[in-house]
Amino acid sequence: MLTDSTLNSSVGFLAGLGFAFGPGQTLTVSMAWENNYAMVDAISIGLAFAAAGFIVANLVGVPLASWGLRKGYAVHAKKELSPEFLKGLRPENQQVSACKQTTYSGNIDTITFHLSIAALVYGVGYLICYALKYYILPTEYQTASFGFIFLYALIAGIGIRWIINTTPMRVFYNDDAQNRILGTTVDFLIVSSLMAVNAVTVFQYFIPFLLTVVLCTILTFFGVLWLGRRVGSFGFERTLAAFGLVTGTAASGLSLLRIADSEFKSPAAAEMGLNNIYALVPMFPFLLISVTMPAGLGVSGMFIMHGSIILISSLLLYIGHSVKVWGPKQF
Repeated sequence: MLTDSTLNSSVGFLAGLGFAFGPGQTLTVSMAWENNYAMVDAISIGLAFAAAGFIVANLVGVPLASWGLRKGYAVHAKKELSPEFLKGLRPENQQVSACKQTTYSGNIDTITFHLSIAALVYGVGYLICYALKYYILPTEYQTASFGFIFLYALIAGIGIRWIINTTPMRVFYNDDAQNRILGTTVDFLIVSSLMAVNAVTVFQYFIPFLLTVVLCTILTFFGVLWLGRRVGSFGFERTLAAFGLVTGTAASGLSLLRIADSEFKSPAAAEMGLNNIYALVPMFPFLLISVTMPAGLGVSGMFIMHGSIILISSLLLYIGHSVKVWGPKQF
């Protein structure tokens, strides 16, 4: 109403999805909306919200990290951003090896070996998605089946890592090598998300889009900061990790966390990994409902669903305060 825009108000739902879930799940939902329910420009706007989340994680998250370092809130970091972080390059005397060579390169390179493990994980996820789409799911959910591949790959990854840890194969698996692959793919993920945005469509709805992004940023920033300052030990590290997580992906959270805790000595990094497991319980039905939202509950249903989530979250926060998971402000 403020901007007299023809943009469907339902796409505001994609803002939270883009910020907190990242481009993959946002694309899944927006694609179903545009292809199945003729919601114009849903894909472009959804990807734009996801890209905006990555930008917010950097433009807001890095100054937040710098502020906390200057105040001395980080337990395992100096009170200023390192020259390496500011330049993006390591001086020669601080350069380190990328990973340990666990295989003989004449047969198979170490990076190839670890890429194969990652491919195996996603291969299992692909087979699950294929079976769901063509043999199990109703028609209205088939479009979204492959959009949830990360969920099935996550479960497969947990299983495959358990097998590695409990067999002689564990001596050939190297976390550093897998982290280098993670870092590379995350860099391409962010760039690909930005390049996938249709600038013409975004500028067509620029004012409502910008207002939505600004409002989401303000609510997210102060919400995360308010609670993060009250979770006790390592509150600043947990704040950075949570802010990155809900403005991009887990990789964004790890990137911000690395500024204040470069060696992941705080429990924040491990908590982010566990979060992916616990989040499956509410996230899966939430995404399934979201895919068919335009044909089912509609805009009013979105308000009902979000209102319910707010009430449940408020109850959980109250319980957390009662058992002293969070309490008085710590920093």
